[in-house]
Amino acid sequence: MHFLRSAALGALASFFGFVAAQTTTAATATVTQAVSQLTLSSDFEITNVPVTRTYDWTVATATGSPDGYYRQYPGPTIEANDGDTIIVNVQNDMSVGTTIHWHGLFQNSTPWMDGPAGITQCPIPAGSSFTYQFTVSGQYGTYWWHAHASTQLADGIHGPLIIHSPDDPLKRGVDYDEDQILVVADWYHDTSAVITSALLSSAGYHGSIAAPSPNSALINGQGIWDCDTYGNSSTCFTQTPFEIQVVPNKKYRFRLINTAAHAMFWVSLDGHTLNVTEADDTGVYSEANSALHRLKFHNGQRYSVIVDTSVGSVGDAYWLRAQMNTACLTTLPDDFANTTYAIVRYVEEDGTGASTTDPTTSDWTDVVSGAECTDLDTSSLTPIVAKDAPTTVVKRGMFQTGFAVSLDSSGNLDTGFEVNSTEFVDLVYQ
Repeated sequence: MHFLRSAALGALASFFGFVAAQTTTAATATVTQAVSQLTLSSDFEITNVPVTRTYDWTVATATGSPDGYYRQYPGPTIEANDGDTIIVNVQNDMSVGTTIHWHGLFQNSTPWMDGPAGITQCPIPAGSSFTYQFTVSGQYGTYWWHAHASTQLADGIHGPLIIHSPDDPLKRGVDYDEDQILVVADWYHDTSAVITSALLSSAGYHGSIAAPSPNSALINGQGIWDCDTYGNSSTCFTQTPFEIQVVPNKKYRFRLINTAAHAMFWVSLDGHTLNVTEADDTGVYSEANSALHRLKFHNGQRYSVIVDTSVGSVGDAYWLRAQMNTACLTTLPDDFANTTYAIVRYVEEDGTGASTTDPTTSDWTDVVSGAECTDLDTSSLTPIVAKDAPTTVVKRGMFQTGFAVSLDSSGNLDTGFEVNSTEFVDLVYQ
């Protein structure tokens, strides 16, 4: 079930057809889904010949509904090769400033294109535009982009960024046959502006100054929420989960991207083990993580897992689950839905033969441990392309970090990070 909200949310439109903000006859901007962009085509040419790829985006407010709230989600996918120059022309049609950060890219020689507001650039003012231009150099793998002004990331301004290279040790046609992006996110039923304003007040958000727990979760922009219990007929409707079609006896690379504002996730596929082959942008192998029942990962992290589809036959269907770890969250809302679902359907090569009913499969029987808010043990991951650690120490330094919370003269919260007792002051918000 899905819950409707009329509040405006951050959305994106791109010139290459993934329409994010669509004007309706009621003169209200709504958002549509463009999930086809999340299945990477084998026709993309992976080459070491650099090209320039240009994208035109408009950032605007729109009404969307991943779990009943209207907006397009996720945002446009950028797909390029190592060595390519990426140009993104951003038109800001929102009423507030914004920036875009390219998560995981080093931005060597172009640090001013990194995107954090108040650090590498001023926000793009409302009604204005800005052009990001940078060259990818010596990097390949799974990345993502997102808004980096205020808390706009939570409102849906983010999407995948995939960089290919002939040097990538993970080869399509050798290590895997098909390439599928899975964007996992938490979802709040209030906009980030509402939540942030309340958190900075003396009253807090729902009486607390702690970062709030989300209401639900999304897979590729679609989620499930119990509006039979918490909604009504004027605000709720039923929508089917996101679906993935697979062909038997192939290997599928699932590029998992956690775009959540707050939540850590376990991702699993009923009856199928997950073989971890990429951590962030690094190709890895690991005997300990070659047949996982569940992959756990925090916000901002990216993992690739290989799924062997010799398990099922044409017509079979399995639940893919994304479950939030409640150990990482504060007090849970009454309408909290910590697990969302997608459906993996087995089909013929031509796409026929898919079942039309919901799966009847069961989750793995081993217990999900929620006692700790911890990452996958990365010490068990070995890079496929080995790089020796530096052996010569040129200089040593020590950094002491801290975070302070206090009340200003008006009774509102004042927070700040410190490094070696010096507080960072973001002048954008002064």
